[in-house]
Amino acid sequence: MEAHQSHCIFRFPEENIEISSDFDSGNLIRAEKQEPTKFFLWICTDSPNTNARGWFYFKVSVSELQTLTFHVKNIGNLTNLYKFGFRPVFSYDKQNWERITSDFTAVPTPEGTEISFSHYFAEDSAYFAFTYPWSYEDNQNFLDSISNPNIYIFRENLISSVEGRKCDYLAISSFKGILETDMMSNGPKEFSEKQLIVISARVHAAESGSSFMMNGLIKFLLSEDPRAIELLDNFVFLLVPMLNPDGVYKGNMRFDTLGQNLNRFYSDPIISLHPTIFAIKELIVHNKERIFCYIDLHAHASIKGIFIFGNYMNDFKKQVETCLFPKLMEINNVNFHWEQCNFSDENMKAHDKNGDSREGSGRVGIFKAAGLLRCYTLECNYHSGITTNNIPSPGIEESLIDDRNSVIYNNGSPAYDIKIFENVGKSICVSILDLIEKNQYSRLRVTEFQSIEDFKVHVAENVAKLVPYRYFNEIRKIGKNKNALRELLCKKEEKEGNENKAIAEEIKVNENL
Repeated sequence: MEAHQSHCIFRFPEENIEISSDFDSGNLIRAEKQEPTKFFLWICTDSPNTNARGWFYFKVSVSELQTLTFHVKNIGNLTNLYKFGFRPVFSYDKQNWERITSDFTAVPTPEGTEISFSHYFAEDSAYFAFTYPWSYEDNQNFLDSISNPNIYIFRENLISSVEGRKCDYLAISSFKGILETDMMSNGPKEFSEKQLIVISARVHAAESGSSFMMNGLIKFLLSEDPRAIELLDNFVFLLVPMLNPDGVYKGNMRFDTLGQNLNRFYSDPIISLHPTIFAIKELIVHNKERIFCYIDLHAHASIKGIFIFGNYMNDFKKQVETCLFPKLMEINNVNFHWEQCNFSDENMKAHDKNGDSREGSGRVGIFKAAGLLRCYTLECNYHSGITTNNIPSPGIEESLIDDRNSVIYNNGSPAYDIKIFENVGKSICVSILDLIEKNQYSRLRVTEFQSIEDFKVHVAENVAKLVPYRYFNEIRKIGKNKNALRELLCKKEEKEGNENKAIAEEIKVNENL
């Protein structure tokens, strides 16, 4: 593979300083010395046909311990993200990362944003990055390391990227339910009666938070936690941890090596141009009758918190079913923000500045192609949230991240780090187990709801307040009546009462206006 222009080495012999981005996920295209201890830096756009830039990742080597100041001159329009406290990270070993805390500034410029920071070198080299990195190599090493003899784990290359990198695919489950005819085969096993859960990440190159969510989910599934064991007895998890390996390797912010936003091609992917999207869509459509839910993991720069985008249903009961999982996340994750979730038709059809439609996103494209009720985009802000949830103890030992009374939350919503991102992956698993009512440590049992049926009524009350449902007379009529909602939700489709028929008719009329 050809070297990428973002992978460079700059040497300053008078000061005996070297600045390098010549490694996996590195990005720096230009470096100039202004003073012996002050450097101006420029980062590379994702491709010649885009203006997307924001990710940087470079190593600085020094001959003497000293303080250096760096000005990254041409970051994209991310001033608001920095205004709310977002900071770059540094590490001496690429394993333990900390946020920059000293002498940081971010100012808007004609090119977008210029940031500057100073760092005292306690060792002879240090790495600096836009946020916590997770490179293509990191991902390969992590996947190479995972094992558990008591759990079924299958790994293969789903398809190669445009530049020939692997797009890994994992199947994880318990050995329960494997068909006898498959026991001796070396290929992926077939399971009787188990539904599938498909989760993907890293379609946008810089969104490393999505990788940490995926890693946390995998670590939880391979743990001895009884909830993980129960999950794997009921589901097969199909995981695609890195959909944009070329963009990640090259240190891109958002796009792939061809300058494409891969999360806009699910409607009609072309195998030669969008191979990873083509492959995951084929995987899902082929197995659509067995898929319980599909979740695409992302990071977000502008909307604060951890939240979900779901799809709009033209049926109230289906909308309630769609909203159950996000609402369960609210009681299983301290940092989840229900109020930031969006299930609107408008959000499904929104367009980017360049005209690309979200109808080509994984969430919407898969929903339309496979008809799956539970299709989600799960977003984590790069930096922090607005509020936190006081979630109850489930009766099993949890980490401090799950305790809002811990020191982590002394100042409200904390700055998100790798552990908080990984914890989201665990919360996804616990919430799915709640959905199928097989969580012996369910937090629902120590809330006012007690059961998923009671909780569903609570969710219906919230859905009735959402646009467009809050404008429908029939929904307004029953939306504040728990008994009426319970009766509506319990009715089978073939035996729907007058209320649900009236709701369906009113939705149809409003859609045609």
